[in-house]
Amino acid sequence: MAGLDRQVTYAKVAQATRLIRNGAKFIGTNPDKTWPSETGVTPGAGAVLAFIEAAADVKPFIVAKPEPVMFQQALARWAHGLKKP
Repeated sequence: MAGLDRQVTYAKVAQATRLIRNGAKFIGTNPDKTWPSETGVTPGAGAVLAFIEAAADVKPFIVAKPEPVMFQQALARWAHGLKKP
C-alpha cells in the first residue's frame, strides 16, 4: 500500500515499481496531490502515487477518500456485529 511518505526515496519507488510490475497489487491510500503544511502546500499521497504509477505503468486502486471501499467495509463489519447469532 502506498500513500503519503515524507521520507520517500528513489529506492522506495524503484522497489514498488519492481513489485507492481511483478504482479503485486498497487493500492493507494488517497489521491490527494497536495497537502497543506505550516510552510505552504506540499506534495501529498497522490504525488507519491503518481511517481509510482508513471514508473510501473499501473493505476493504483484507491481504498480511502474519495472512494467508498473503506466506508463500505467498516459498515459491513459494524452491521455484522449487530446481528445476533
